[in-house]
Formats: sequence, structure tokens, C-alpha cells
Amino acid sequence: MKSRQVGILLAVVVVIGVAGLLIRLLSADILDESELSGLAQLDEDVIDKVVMRGEDSEIAIVKSEDGWFLDEYPVFDAKLFIMWDAVSKFDGADLVSTNSENHWLMGVTPEDGTTVQFFSGDEMREELLIGDHFAASIGMRQLSAWSQSVRMCYIRRPGADEVYGITCLFSDNFAPQDNEWKSPIVAQVPTEDILYFTYEFRDEAFHVRPIEGGGWAVVSEDGTIEAARDGVMSGILSVLQRFIASSVPTDEEKAAMDFGDPFLKLNVITKPDSETPSVEFLFTEKDEFTYYVKDASKPYAYVVESDPVFDLLSSRERFTTEPVYEGPAIPQPGTPATPGAAPSGDDATATPTPSG
Repeated sequence: MKSRQVGILLAVVVVIGVAGLLIRLLSADILDESELSGLAQLDEDVIDKVVMRGEDSEIAIVKSEDGWFLDEYPVFDAKLFIMWDAVSKFDGADLVSTNSENHWLMGVTPEDGTTVQFFSGDEMREELLIGDHFAASIGMRQLSAWSQSVRMCYIRRPGADEVYGITCLFSDNFAPQDNEWKSPIVAQVPTEDILYFTYEFRDEAFHVRPIEGGGWAVVSEDGTIEAARDGVMSGILSVLQRFIASSVPTDEEKAAMDFGDPFLKLNVITKPDSETPSVEFLFTEKDEFTYYVKDASKPYAYVVESDPVFDLLSSRERFTTEPVYEGPAIPQPGTPATPGAAPSGDDATATPTPSG
């Protein structure tokens, strides 16, 4: 082979080698850009405040020695778990779009999504736009950033066109609505930790204590002792296992609340060796079917509907007296109905109203 041909061949080999190297480098760059990277460390070891802002609302959850709080309310543990699970997937999220015209559809605009800021002390470590709840109708079509069939949330850095996606089991992982984050748990008192109860209504007071051998007794102020109905006690103990509120009060409701003269002071006294502290509940009326309730040691209150706490609000009479059925008679098989007759035994049922 002539030297000129050898030179040409070597040149071709060099060009091919350089081209191959460039292709590998470009491929690596493209691969890096196809995933979200370069984020600050975002976990509870570093982050102590998360601000979530929508078009019309903004909240901030803050970490303290006692856990995470929104205003004075503890943050709901389940909501925190879902949020941090989503955050753990940010690093390495897949690129799904580079077209800015699609940002609104994926809910990653300030108007359609949620701006989330992560802080460590006074330093903002990261700011991202999250799309996990946007929905709109165009004609007969229903558009949604998150759906049960896709279950994807979208992430975008402010000022960037790239949008990344992660799998989200739920929507509204970063909803800037305070009721979504404030824990609805009023208290949790295991049955085995309870020693006794004290009830103080506006016009009567009594204790409810366990009886040796099983069951409970109502002890009145004059020393009278009567057996407490098993059905009532079962309802009370069930509620206290996980006392869940209907909602948290609005600002207007907070202004209207007055625990100075409560409808009921209910003390749940726990055993000396229990890890569950005793708790005093204060109940005051909101309306005919709803109450405000608070743990007297806490600065915040809740709204509860009367039905779930019906047994908890029992008067002494309801604790000790079986209800009388006052409706029409229920005929027994083969027996003609007698107007006005009241059934007895297992057929006697009623829905009395708790009284003070």
C-alpha cells in the first residue's frame, strides 16, 4: 500500500474515532438532561420549613422539637408521609416535556399548579413548581394533570422549560389548603390505659369508674352508685381509641368559640403507670348538631358533629337508664298490632338526645 493511501486511511480512522468520542459525550449529556438532577438535599434531616403557594392560598408547615406544625395545629402524619414520599422521587425524575406551551396542561404554572419552597433555617434550598391537581374542561373533554389511570405528578424549575414526571399514588400532595394538613386527631387514649372518668355538666357532675370483676359504675355527687350501661361505655371507649374531629374551625368560628362556660368538662384519667397522659376535654355548643371541642392543655380546638360523640356526651341519666321506645307498636309474628303498645326486650330501641 502506498504511503499516500496509508495516510488517508489513518486520517479516516482518526476522524471516526473522534466522531465516536463526540457521539458518546453527546449521548451522555442527553442522558443527563433526560432526568432531573442537581437538586439540593430535600429530606427531614435538612428541611425544617416547606412553603406551598397556589394562586389564591399559601401555607407553611414548620418543623419543631415536637414535630411538624401548621399554625398551632400538628400536621397530619399521613399527609407528611405522602409528601416526603413524593419528594424522595424528585431526584432522577424522568423528562416528559420541553414544550412550554404544555406547562398549563401539566399544572406547572404559578396559576395552575403549586409553587413549593424548601427551607433550611432562613435559607431557601429549592423552589419547584408542582403539578398534581390541575383539572379543566374543554368542550366535552375533561383534562387533568393527575388522574387515577396515569397517577403522575409533574415538576418544573421556575424559568425552565423542562418538565419532569414522577409516580404519585394520590393527587394534591402539596395542596396549599390548611384543612388538608392539620391533623384531625383530637386524642388517642387506649382503653387499657383508662383509670376512670369525671363528668362536669353545667347542672350535674359525676364519676364513671370501673367495677371489680368487670363493667363500669356511675358515682353521683351524693354517693349514689349505679351500673353504667354497657352500650354507652362501649361507644365511649371506641371513640377515645382514635377521637377524630369533623373539621378544624374557620377564622370566623374561632372568633365565635367560647370555652369560658363549657357545656361539658370531661376528664379522662389514665393509670399512673400509663404512657398516655390524662386529658381534659372541653365541649361547647356550636349549633344544634355540632360542638367545638378542645384538649384543655392545647391552644387549638376542633369541630365535631354530635352523632360520632353521642355516647361521649351522655348525661348521668343516659348512662344508667335504658331508653324507652315511644313509637308505634311493632307486632310480633302471629300477634295483631295493638296501637300504642311498646315493645320490650331486644325490640326496644331509641335515639335519645344527649342533655346537660
